[in-house]
Amino acid sequence: MKKLLITLLIVATVLISATPQIYKEAREEFKQGNYIEAQKIFQDFILKYPNSVYTGNGYFWIGMCNYNRKLFEDALINFKSVLTTKTFWKYSDAMYKAGECYQKLNDQEAAQKMYQLIIAKYQKNGNKDDLQFVEKAKKKVK
Repeated sequence: MKKLLITLLIVATVLISATPQIYKEAREEFKQGNYIEAQKIFQDFILKYPNSVYTGNGYFWIGMCNYNRKLFEDALINFKSVLTTKTFWKYSDAMYKAGECYQKLNDQEAAQKMYQLIIAKYQKNGNKDDLQFVEKAKKKVK
């Protein structure tokens, strides 16, 4: 068991440290508020690395670029795309932001369903980050 944990830690460290430079550049553009440029770079990243462990994150950040530009329909598409990827790092984040997009688009029923889904999926077995979104979702459920 100890060997398995050490192996998993090493693999996780390698994956995190092996973040492609293009992804790092896109995140930096996003941090600086250059959402159009960041979106272009994230899209290039997804095209170049469609099977990367960061592909879901790429869709998430494209969604955030759109969300910050108040393009809620486009943001929603990208947040939903996160949920179709193999990695689950941003699933709860994307689900929560999808709920917010539905609210911005005046689809309260869909927003409520999304928040309820977060609670059902992560309340009992979510990690620390997931549980943060469970608490946020609980505040939004009517």
